[in-house]
Amino acid sequence: MHWDKVYQPFLKPRFADDELPNTTLASLIALADKLDTLVGFFALNKQPTGEKDPYGCRRLALAIIRLLEQPNLCCPLAPLVDTASGQLPFTAPSDTAKHVLHFLSDRLSHRYPKKRALLLAVRFSWQQPLQQQISQTEELETFISPREGSAFLAAFKRVHALTTKHPSTQPLQKALCQHPAEKGCLHALATLSPQPSLSQHLTELNTLFQPINQLLDEVMILDPDHQLRENRLALLAKIYHQVTQQIDFSHCLAH
Repeated sequence: MHWDKVYQPFLKPRFADDELPNTTLASLIALADKLDTLVGFFALNKQPTGEKDPYGCRRLALAIIRLLEQPNLCCPLAPLVDTASGQLPFTAPSDTAKHVLHFLSDRLSHRYPKKRALLLAVRFSWQQPLQQQISQTEELETFISPREGSAFLAAFKRVHALTTKHPSTQPLQKALCQHPAEKGCLHALATLSPQPSLSQHLTELNTLFQPINQLLDEVMILDPDHQLRENRLALLAKIYHQVTQQIDFSHCLAH
């Protein structure tokens, strides 16, 4: 058996539409090889400038992203970049890993131009597996579609507008929440699971748009009474905080 036939799977993918390695071992070796090469180029200040990319860093970045999209490589990238930059045969600049991850984030945005807002919404981080976060964006995209969570998103938009323009300055006093709509929101928030899965969280959020709309339709949030106004703004802040713990829906408003 020729050595090039043995080594060939570890070289994939070599270009944008090239097939991926067909085993986990080959994928791991390919990832290590391409990541080591990319980090080395950045450590030597050979990263792309403008349209010029003489060392094929963009091609390497795309290959790394495609490899990490595979279910069998469910691993965070940031620690691997740190390891690669620390094991070069020379001392790399201290900010090498940061620049590599920033570059990879830029290439990821180019690979998924329609998912940029969704990636921000799920708080994308290279500290988490890429494949897992792409799956989250797909689940979120389905949720905010007209058939699913558009009613919730419309209610959230109203809350976002008020909390942005009138931020809360006081802690919430539940004793001051005497209006039925205020009590309804408090009850709805209390029913949310403390640590739900993303699917469960989105399902639960779909039950919130009615009490939120009722609150905003029936209660004067900016009441002339200072104490009531501040408490109602605090209630909106609580709604906003609990709703956005897993997903920052503010990035979805223009989606």
